Amino acid sequence: MRKKQDKQHRFYTNEHRNERWTEEPKGRPIDFADKYNEDGAGSNKYSDERRARQYKAKRKKENRIKAIKASLACVLTVALLFCGYTVMDIHMIRQAKPAEMLIQNGSSQGNVIAQMNIEMSAVTAQSISLDNSTMLASVINDAHSLECNSIVFDAKREDGTIGYSSSLATIDTFGAISNVGSDTEGSIKQLISNDIMPVARICCYKDNVLPAQDNSYAVLKNQKPYKDSDGNSYLNPNSPQAYNYILDIIRELKGYGVQVFILYGYDLPDDVAEKYDDGFESLSKKLLNDLDSQVKLLSEVKASVSGMDAESGKITNSAIDSQIKEFEKINDNQVYRVSTKLDTARVCSHLANAGVSRYFVAQ
Repeated sequence: MRKKQDKQHRFYTNEHRNERWTEEPKGRPIDFADKYNEDGAGSNKYSDERRARQYKAKRKKENRIKAIKASLACVLTVALLFCGYTVMDIHMIRQAKPAEMLIQNGSSQGNVIAQMNIEMSAVTAQSISLDNSTMLASVINDAHSLECNSIVFDAKREDGTIGYSSSLATIDTFGAISNVGSDTEGSIKQLISNDIMPVARICCYKDNVLPAQDNSYAVLKNQKPYKDSDGNSYLNPNSPQAYNYILDIIRELKGYGVQVFILYGYDLPDDVAEKYDDGFESLSKKLLNDLDSQVKLLSEVKASVSGMDAESGKITNSAIDSQIKEFEKINDNQVYRVSTKLDTARVCSHLANAGVSRYFVAQ
């Protein structure tokens, strides 16, 4: 019984020992393997030559794609730069809108400039800086950094000297020019092109140049040029020669491109004033009539900012604001001349925050 069970459960027998049981190899031709035939027969679809051509074509395509991407990147970069400069230019134009509007209106509607209510935030510039070169560039940069739309320069100073390059025969005859820039006309055009309004400041009657050389221009006392307690002489408001002298200065600067003029020194000392037709109203009326109202004439109103707090003796922002609030009210034909020893940027910032729309800072 034991033998029978062992035989039934045996896994392997010797029935087919030493016989071959694997099948003969069978298969089918494979085209991508034809190149490996000993005789080289078959398809050359994957030959080395074809692979080289395909590799070159692939590299050419990749290089073309890279070139396209690089070109697109360049175009986008240029576009972004252009947009950036355009936005900056628009911002600068908007910041300088009052000055630009005045210049444009002056060219198309010049007969109404005298009645315009302009907005003017300005700093003073030395006359010698009107060189249309390095010094002028510095003045323009300072004005832009302070967000000012105007530059004020002295065309005729208190001592009677002239602060711009003039070709007037009277000025040349009396040798009145002193410390001027090399190119006033070019500088004025450059200021305008940079959205900055040039403003000429003129001391009307106080003058120590012409009266000393020709009595026909002078306020006289005892047949001699009158002098005040400080030794200053004055142009005669009733003299046609003196009036035409001021008129010619304004006309010449108007030809350079200046449209706004600040007048001061138009009142004579009390001890001689009653004999003469002085004052801003009288002078400006005659000037505007002869100039067909093609300029804006402003009367200078003095103001000062020290920023000194009365209690603490320190300079504070609240003291600056308080002093600005105490400025006297001005009309459309007046402008503040703000005297200060503080930082110009600081004062300009407080003036802007206080809503002061017509001023120039003098230090």
